[in-house]
Amino acid sequence: AKAPGFCKLGGAPELPESVAWPSGSSTAAYAFVAQIDLGAFRTNVAFEWLPMEGRIYVFVNEQRYGFADLAR
Repeated sequence: AKAPGFCKLGGAPELPESVAWPSGSSTAAYAFVAQIDLGAFRTNVAFEWLPMEGRIYVFVNEQRYGFADLAR
């Protein structure tokens, strides 16, 4: 992963080697939307329920676009 504070929209995520690119029940991989570095995020926004460090990765199943899905 790149240096702390690395957030981005689109492109390719900086996933840890231990994390597989998510996919649904079909063989189609989910599309990457955003990566949020919590260390950088917490310097600007004070949500106490968020961890002090780590990353949030957002993906979307384009085949289910418009349907309500669960966040994991």
